Amino acid sequence: MAVTTGAGPSTKSTTINDLPESLVIHILSFVPTLEAVATSVLARGWRYLWLYVPTLDFDILASYQLSRAPFALTRARFSDSIARTFFLRPIIHLHSFRLAFHYADLGRRKREVRWWIRRSVDQGVTKIMLEFYDDAWMTSYRGIRLGGENNEYNFSLLNDHRTFKFSFEDIMNGSVAELLLRNCSLRFPTDISNGFDSLHTLVLHNIELSSNEHFNSMVLACANLQTLTVELIRNTGGTEIQIHSKSIKVLVLRDHVRIDFDEIVTLDIDVPSLGSLTLTNFVVNQYILVEYSSLVEVDLDFKNRYDLTLLHWNETLLSLGHVKSLRTQNMKNGTTTLPRFHFLQDLELITGFAEGDLRGIFEFLRVSPRLKRLVLDYTYFKSALVDVDPNDVYYFDSWKLSEEFKRTPVHLQMSSLKRIILNNFRNTEDELYLVELFKTQKVVLEEIIAFPPPHGKALSSSAIVLWSA
Repeated sequence: MAVTTGAGPSTKSTTINDLPESLVIHILSFVPTLEAVATSVLARGWRYLWLYVPTLDFDILASYQLSRAPFALTRARFSDSIARTFFLRPIIHLHSFRLAFHYADLGRRKREVRWWIRRSVDQGVTKIMLEFYDDAWMTSYRGIRLGGENNEYNFSLLNDHRTFKFSFEDIMNGSVAELLLRNCSLRFPTDISNGFDSLHTLVLHNIELSSNEHFNSMVLACANLQTLTVELIRNTGGTEIQIHSKSIKVLVLRDHVRIDFDEIVTLDIDVPSLGSLTLTNFVVNQYILVEYSSLVEVDLDFKNRYDLTLLHWNETLLSLGHVKSLRTQNMKNGTTTLPRFHFLQDLELITGFAEGDLRGIFEFLRVSPRLKRLVLDYTYFKSALVDVDPNDVYYFDSWKLSEEFKRTPVHLQMSSLKRIILNNFRNTEDELYLVELFKTQKVVLEEIIAFPPPHGKALSSSAIVLWSA
């Protein structure tokens, strides 16, 4: 490849060999490692440059898709390539190590993976991303025919949920600042009191938690942890999930899967520096949330609406009176009490537009005197106990506002409200009734904008200005 530069008859030709080594290494850091290795044949000067790339990225899915060999042989070759890379690579700083691996609970594979992790830690890695696929996941979700025509696949493995056991001991006293784990279980060292000062971001997805006590101690031992994300956690290890930390600023908890429903599980959050909290479908029996003024942004979504969830939703909200930004369901009814949101400026409600929903919206406005922006997300019908097809006309009609309700005078407290956004706007009579109500009681309101539901494969729709000052 040659590049011609300059103006007029005088030109200068630049070939791929003329690129600075530092630029080539930087470019190679954005491609998977095995592809970076393949570039060694492109030019003489590139032969060994891949060894100095500060990132390692290995994903076995690409190898399976390209190979027609039995999956066991492909996996063995893939493993050998990783080991060879670590053997050949000089001891220089490693920025990130990513591994997406089809794991089988074999002694050799376990030793190999742990050796790769420890080798990356020895090279000063600061970011580790590990994702493990089991046979059931590969077959059910990817639809990949492992190994091609000659592969003898045992479908009894679909019920086998063997997972890689990640040992936190392997990263102790290292430089790992970011750790992302998917589809594995956790093992903790006997002494968790220190050795994790470098860790500031921890993301756990689809994790089996067999010891709540060790997990609690682990979080407490990460003295500089700032972001903790726990998604789809299968809890088999105790009745109390305790997150106590003096350093965490962002906490995300999603989808807690309880194995034993007879046990009473408690979530105890005591984080004085917490600024942002996301609690989505993380269902336990009791929530203990110590109130701190540092918490300004909350996303609270319990998905399903039933009596126990309603109670938890209300109890949690009562600890959030000082937040400035809140996204939650509109579950307000006659049995719940909202706190006074003295500092709330941004509110997003997942709501419907039945009478109970509107009363909830009115109540949120009443207790939020400084609210500037209101988003009403018509994602589902809050009033329903089951999921409903939004195109179900019969159901739509059954929840229409009564004429008596419409004739009842309403005074909205919206003295600071400047902007209203209606997501998934369906142009129903009940939505238009609320829009008219907002327009007649405006104080400093500047605009009302609606976004209809997206059609087809579109991710979003164009905005409709329903009213502007």
